[in-house]
Amino acid sequence: MMNVKLYEVLHDYENGKFKDGDMFLYQNNPRMIAIFKSGNFVWSDDHIAVNCKDISKDIWYIREK
Repeated sequence: MMNVKLYEVLHDYENGKFKDGDMFLYQNNPRMIAIFKSGNFVWSDDHIAVNCKDISKDIWYIREK
């Protein structure tokens, strides 16, 4: 699994490295999945809280197909 920071995820999506349908797992809660859908980064569960403190340092893992 490749790990990236949130700003890298967004930057790489903008530059075409990631595309709609790509899924990411949050390091602090691997059950939480985020996916690109029509240009939006969508959380899989609206009821899971994400702490935004130091979010730029948090690691996301891309789920390889």
